[in-house]
Amino acid sequence: MSAFGLIIFGDLMHFAGTAPDTTPQTLDINPEAMRIDIAIFDNTALLQFSKDGRNFSAPREFPAGIIASLDLRVRKLAIVNKTVASPARYDITAYFDPILIQGREYVRQL
Repeated sequence: MSAFGLIIFGDLMHFAGTAPDTTPQTLDINPEAMRIDIAIFDNTALLQFSKDGRNFSAPREFPAGIIASLDLRVRKLAIVNKTVASPARYDITAYFDPILIQGREYVRQL
């Protein structure tokens, strides 16, 4: 029998600001996050994710107005504006310390 239930997170870390133009801003997440919520407000931003703190993924484009929730392991995150002089304001929340909430099994009576 597999485990079913709701996963909630016991702790979080919050980042907000404006992405830089040329050199990516690195956000350290310790302990590693297991879920990331991302909101980009004004202009397109490029984000890179690292699960080990050293090697980053290829840049992913997040357009203005997006709200995304990603279930992935992240130790560091890098953010930069896609277009110079077009600042992208961001709001990022990293969640860790997962807790599995299980209820009792339900079997429908026929």
